[in-house]
Amino acid sequence: LFQNLSVFSGGFTLEDAEGVIFAGPGLSTNITGNISACRNTDVLDGTRSLVEQSLVSVNEQPDGNSRFRMLEVVREFAVEMLATQDKECIRRRHAKYFLELAENTELRGTNGPQPVWIERFEHSHDNFKAAMDWFSEHDAESELRLCAALCDFWLVRSYYLEGLNRLRSAL
Repeated sequence: LFQNLSVFSGGFTLEDAEGVIFAGPGLSTNITGNISACRNTDVLDGTRSLVEQSLVSVNEQPDGNSRFRMLEVVREFAVEMLATQDKECIRRRHAKYFLELAENTELRGTNGPQPVWIERFEHSHDNFKAAMDWFSEHDAESELRLCAALCDFWLVRSYYLEGLNRLRSAL
């Protein structure tokens, strides 16, 4: 778990960890649904253990959810411990998870942007960037799909230049 969690850039939720680590090859974990009641005890207990050992830090969010993060030095150590084959597999799963999250989330409701999802995307921004970086090396079509799915987020958060540069790079 420690090594696999190193794939996250800038932090993660337990839902993110479950979606990346325990989802099947096609992912499809209904990531926009509430799965907090079905959390895999391996992820919950393992993450709790990593927090107790000070390998992962936890931050409580205003909405009551927790976000976890590894210090960069610790994360780099965990990445080095991963075998090359495992590293590519977990990076692929991470990229596909965040693509699915972006594509299956409605950032704009009937009354404009949905603050809960905009904040979630903001917290996951580094993970979206890591996913785009992986796709740029391995799957250009998915990179374009992720760019398209993030357009509303980039507009709402005024990441115009980043969005334009990512889209140009993908094209």
